[in-house]
Amino acid sequence: MGDILRRYRCEPTQARFHAKPGMIRAIKGPIGSGKSAACCIEIGLYRAQAQAPDAQSVRKTRWTVVRNTYPELKTTTIKTWEYWFPECVCKITYGSPITAHLKYDLKDGTSVDCEVLFMSLDNPNDTGKLLSLELTGFWVNEAREIDLAIVDGLLSRTGRYPAKSDAPLTWTGGILDTNPPDDDHWWHRLAEVDHPEGWQFFNQPAAIRKNPVTGKWEGNPEAENVRNLQLGFDYWLRMVRPDNEPWVKVYCCAEYGFVQDGRPVYPEYSDSLHYFGGPIPFEPRLPLLIGFDFGLTPAAVICQYYPGPHRLCALKELVAENMGLDQFLENAVVPTLRRDFRQIENLGNIIVVGDPAGKIRSPTDESTCYESLEARGFNPEEGLTNDLLPRLGSVKGFLSRISAGKPALLISSECPTLRKGMMGKYRFKRVQIRGEERYHDQPVKDMYSHAQDGFQYVAMKVQGGMETTSGKSSGLPVSEVRAGRL
Repeated sequence: MGDILRRYRCEPTQARFHAKPGMIRAIKGPIGSGKSAACCIEIGLYRAQAQAPDAQSVRKTRWTVVRNTYPELKTTTIKTWEYWFPECVCKITYGSPITAHLKYDLKDGTSVDCEVLFMSLDNPNDTGKLLSLELTGFWVNEAREIDLAIVDGLLSRTGRYPAKSDAPLTWTGGILDTNPPDDDHWWHRLAEVDHPEGWQFFNQPAAIRKNPVTGKWEGNPEAENVRNLQLGFDYWLRMVRPDNEPWVKVYCCAEYGFVQDGRPVYPEYSDSLHYFGGPIPFEPRLPLLIGFDFGLTPAAVICQYYPGPHRLCALKELVAENMGLDQFLENAVVPTLRRDFRQIENLGNIIVVGDPAGKIRSPTDESTCYESLEARGFNPEEGLTNDLLPRLGSVKGFLSRISAGKPALLISSECPTLRKGMMGKYRFKRVQIRGEERYHDQPVKDMYSHAQDGFQYVAMKVQGGMETTSGKSSGLPVSEVRAGRL
């Protein structure tokens, strides 16, 4: 067999990635930008050759490479590895786990022995697969698909190979790569907010950009890996369509964001129009309204209604997981009201509406959700209906209306889950029918749907207007209140 030549031409972001071997290094960029190639080279060349040799002059390292699913591990991650380290230097054994053994000699008389274990890990329960592993390092490929608990589990298995008695450990830790996740993902939190010690994040530039003058998409002169693509900038530009700009911004421009999976429930929503851009101030002359969705994932959306312009504003949301209503009220709802809405002395003056199913008695203590609310001083009422079409219609009525030059629905920055749902994460899931585009008739039930349900009960309450305060607030009748910016 003749020699196989592979030329790795390092881009600026990749060069910084290789040059700063911190405990965790994470690289984010567009598709086709060479992220996976950089991680392969980091393992098989940079870290493998930097490891101190043992008494037999062998530089030994052991890695695990992780992808979220087994098919993607085989068809993408391993294929990339095989391109850079073909069988003549790296034999792959398809067992459990799939194992690659990279061996080659160096000019200084030492040799490299790099063992790589390929594993699919999808959720935190899969961390059991990592037990007893002794690793030098790990690579998480497409990290946005992996739970942070898996990264923590992987890190706990590093620093254990080679043995201290064999050779000093030159470096240990992990590398990660990904296309941009959403801005509520752990990657965004760690990279942009928390900045944990020992973690380094590297951001590749956008591959293409929109010309601010012409409005047309064009290649970004700072883009990386263009010279290695047969199509050059056309690799990315041919993906642009008028209807897929969110996809282009994530996968070609390397911006944080999400791509809709399914049909959005509220196509009428425009974030540039309906998002307030910050906290919406509380108007104490107007009653406060709270829409509740019950269950073990309770949600409460705190709102106000402005009767003059017939405008509904979502001020704040409270969303919990694996929490009963009593605990939710005690630990989240009541403390928030006492802290942020101090002008309201009597909780009974708050208009509280919820899922009519909350009247069903609990099988454990025979209490109802409405009795739990009453026990804490609220005076709750049932939503008009929990039928889907009237609930959606009440929200759509506000979304499609402009009053006094401003939208009839506004969402505060303190309602991130509600906002994301409006932007498309509250969706109808596509039915898998070949050659035909169909969707389920009920929205997906997940963390985004619960806040939406609570908000819908408020929207139904005020869709016909509210002419008086009915004792729910102090001050002027609500029909006389005019808010400045709202």
